[in-house]
Amino acid sequence: MASFFRWRIANKVIPLISESIPCEKLIGPSTISSFVRINKFKSQQPQLFLPWKALTSALPQTNDLRSPNELVKLLRNQGLPTAEGFVDITLCQQPLSVVFTVDKHVFSKIILTDICANDEIIAKSSCLFQDISPKKVLVHCWSPKIGEIFKMSHFRSAIHSSFIANISKVAGHDVTKIIHTGDWGLESAATLFKFHQLDVKEQTNNLTAEHLFKISKNAKLQFEDDLNFKNDVKSYFEKMTKGDQDLVSEWNYLRDIFLKHYNSIYKKIGLTFDDTLFDSSYSAEIEEICKDLLKKNLVTIQEDQQVKVNVDVKKTENIFPDNEIDPFVYRLGRSIFSASHWKKKHNFDIMYYVAPTTESNFISLLIPVMKELGLDWSDSLHHVKLWNIGHFDKKRKNKGAEFFMNQAKQFTIEMLKRDLHMPEEEITSEMAEVLSLTSLIVNDMMHKRSTDYDFSWKDILSLSKKSGASLQFCHAGLKGLQEDSEFIFKVDIDTSPLTENVAHNLIKHLSRFDEEVYSSYLNLEPRVLLEYLFSLWYYTDKATNVLKLDIKDDRLIVIKARLMLLEAAQKTLQKGLHLLGVTPFETNYTPPDFIRE
Repeated sequence: MASFFRWRIANKVIPLISESIPCEKLIGPSTISSFVRINKFKSQQPQLFLPWKALTSALPQTNDLRSPNELVKLLRNQGLPTAEGFVDITLCQQPLSVVFTVDKHVFSKIILTDICANDEIIAKSSCLFQDISPKKVLVHCWSPKIGEIFKMSHFRSAIHSSFIANISKVAGHDVTKIIHTGDWGLESAATLFKFHQLDVKEQTNNLTAEHLFKISKNAKLQFEDDLNFKNDVKSYFEKMTKGDQDLVSEWNYLRDIFLKHYNSIYKKIGLTFDDTLFDSSYSAEIEEICKDLLKKNLVTIQEDQQVKVNVDVKKTENIFPDNEIDPFVYRLGRSIFSASHWKKKHNFDIMYYVAPTTESNFISLLIPVMKELGLDWSDSLHHVKLWNIGHFDKKRKNKGAEFFMNQAKQFTIEMLKRDLHMPEEEITSEMAEVLSLTSLIVNDMMHKRSTDYDFSWKDILSLSKKSGASLQFCHAGLKGLQEDSEFIFKVDIDTSPLTENVAHNLIKHLSRFDEEVYSSYLNLEPRVLLEYLFSLWYYTDKATNVLKLDIKDDRLIVIKARLMLLEAAQKTLQKGLHLLGVTPFETNYTPPDFIRE
């Protein structure tokens, strides 16, 4: 990337900032270099901007700072062009910035060599991440309780959890992906009792999660309406809590069927967890926390059977109707226990709850309640809010994520046949699955986390330049061009034959990759990186239409320089897709080092 130039700019500027104060007491080179940005707009030569406002805001208040004009004059007096490739240094007024113009051939050589020679984690080669202190980060994926359908809201939490984990690793943090599974309570007993009531034990060899979802749903409805059923469920649960081995064993059998179903979806998404917590393993400890909440009057059950949380949080509702089959107090107790368990086990600095906005009120109450219990570290819990997906019709409203994933796969196969005229024998199941899953993920991440969006098959299955399919086809095309070429280049080759504007526009865009990754990291917003990849597709498409790899028309040195450019584009796109949690489709694929780590 452009870190080479950012560091050189910092080292040139620091000695000249002040007339009298030693430079090392003012600001470090990593801070200045992180302010430098590459000009996005078309220009004859690449330009890097050092914003004056950002620079002076980071400096201590002093009257000894030189003016922008003085600084530029001193920089120019050192001689141009410089050994680093700077051919001009000027002042831009809107916004006020020091502008460093770089020789385009020097710029191309350094950028392409940096990309093609390195497979390391981006943070190691980018000055933008130098001042980020490594932390222990936990990413908590919001998941269905045992018996619940894996909904699209769970799918959304999974893909954003994957992205947050990936980009936090790139920033240098020690990341652990965690999941807390609710597998214990009256809901569990209700499902088990209904299972026994329906006498389907003889069919257990062919028992499916879909069948159990229906049983679980009907059990919850009957628990609300049938007093005898409710009493029988309570009796079942009492036996389970007292250690009835037959009932516990049968419940574990049903639970494992649910888990197998959930895990199959996570596997398709490409998300694995480093640590898993089950309520059933710590039910006694959770129960003690629930008793403590009531004893300390942090939670009270009112006469109307509503639950009140006795902490004052602005704009947060603290009175809730209680749900007997899923008590609020138990929900609060299990959340306090899980956070405490992971704090003790991992001693994290930050834990992200990646969950929908429907959980906002609960998490807003959870943190102050934990503080009242003396758990001051609860400030390190952060809710990454995911807004809602809307406009499902009646037929799809209650469908699970697997339904939409299967539909997307089938629609993708039809689209490949219809729109791309691809022969059926060339469309493998793996290809259709990767393309369809990419389309679902990319369509979601095109929207900001902080906005609702409507579900639309037309948008998801689009072949436009802003679609998941277009990014996959771009990557496959770049990989194919490299594999089909007879020629091999070395990273020390001459890149000066890259004279076309389309080549330099692409190189300049490639140089900005770490800027966009950094911006995505600061906001935990995949949309920023995704927009960059869409633009990468655009510049790559323009370049490949002009830069042919035909030895009949061009010299070998030109072909090799173009191959180097295309490999840089392919590697950058590959890294970007991986950060988003998307696997580029290709045969015998080996992920780069930063993914394997």
